[in-house]
Amino acid sequence: MTARFIVGIVALAGVSVCGLLASLATFELVDKVNDNLPREEQFAPLGWYLFKYQRLNREYKRLYPDGRQLFKVRVLTALMFVFLLISAWGFGFKKSEQKLNQTRPSSRRALSSYPFKVKRFVNYS
Repeated sequence: MTARFIVGIVALAGVSVCGLLASLATFELVDKVNDNLPREEQFAPLGWYLFKYQRLNREYKRLYPDGRQLFKVRVLTALMFVFLLISAWGFGFKKSEQKLNQTRPSSRRALSSYPFKVKRFVNYS
């Protein structure tokens, strides 16, 4: 295995760890906010979408103006995406232009080196 591939594996583990920690931190955030809200305004644990996240963030900032939990969730989420990009690089999802040119036969000489016969022109008349 190359060093680049090993970096990709480690970064993939980082994606998993940061994603799990961000989810757990979000659950803590929901619990903190729900403790201070009336029953009818509390957040349900399932069915998350953009506007619900925005409302949760607004309520957290209102209830805990000096709270660091929201910052923690954002940092973990950002780290997760950074690790995702590093793992994509590590596994080689971006091929260089030089590799692309080496894999494509670009001349007749390259076509003649195939182990089978290539028909270039067919005349059906």
